[in-house]
Amino acid sequence: MKNNIVAKSNRVIEACYSMTTPELRLIYSCISKINFKQVIDEKELFTISAKDYSKLFGVDIKNVHREIKKAVDKMWDREIVIKRVNNKPLTTRWISSKANYENGDAEIRFAVDVIPYLTTLMESGNFTKYKLENVGGLKSAYSIRLYELLKQYESFKTRKLTIDDLREILCLGDKYTAMRDFKRWVLDLAMKEINTHTDLKVSYENIKTGRKVTGFLFNIKLKNDVKSFKSDKNILPLRK
Repeated sequence: MKNNIVAKSNRVIEACYSMTTPELRLIYSCISKINFKQVIDEKELFTISAKDYSKLFGVDIKNVHREIKKAVDKMWDREIVIKRVNNKPLTTRWISSKANYENGDAEIRFAVDVIPYLTTLMESGNFTKYKLENVGGLKSAYSIRLYELLKQYESFKTRKLTIDDLREILCLGDKYTAMRDFKRWVLDLAMKEINTHTDLKVSYENIKTGRKVTGFLFNIKLKNDVKSFKSDKNILPLRK
């Protein structure tokens, strides 16, 4: 699994969806098995290996079976809201079928409406890709999502995001409405984990309107000991 690549349309990177960390690990592991340059059949099955999951994400093999089963079961009801080119939101499930096995492995099929955002990505060039191992050490689901948002802009070195945009993308709803809570449980935690466990070195500055913090300017660098992971085609940003 070490060399597997996660590649997704930027519309999925910036879509609104909420998952636990195990759910994200599972869905991204399956995405990494897709040849993003080609189309896949909606009937194609993707297997999540309990052994590989344990090794990549550092989960004790004794706990992997229970974690995978719980995550796969919860994924069945998970939705993703994608903003399309016409700005009309598309709401769909992530998966169309699931199966659990006694050895801890599991299988899923991707929902038909999600597949176009995971395949034939070279045609638009509007996608982001990274090595699955880069998120292997991240414990917070917010860290994983924010890593992708910053990885998307790696070549630009900076990215501005309003608080409203972040809250929408992360599907926070009424969680962490106080800035101190948002920074403590979402932003600062994510910054620490990303800097410790991924190929990026990141920081942020507050953007204020008057005295109120309304957004953040993120500074994004590739760590010195990491070789640049070049895209097959220029990545086109969606949000400025």
